Amino acid sequence: MTFTAMVKKLLIANACRLLAQTDDPIASVSLGVGYSNLANFNRRFYAELDMTPSRYRRLDADDRP
Repeated sequence: MTFTAMVKKLLIANACRLLAQTDDPIASVSLGVGYSNLANFNRRFYAELDMTPSRYRRLDADDRP
């Protein structure tokens, strides 16, 4: 795995933690983890987890990857 790919995985993992533990808007979460463009964040999130951030947030804790 390249350094860039690892950084992307860590950013998405941090976003997952924030989505699960806070009620902050998804736009705030994306900015908080370093994505200034919400559309880009959504694309990267979907590519990593095969679901949107809003769908991830709606999942029960037991069903989250």
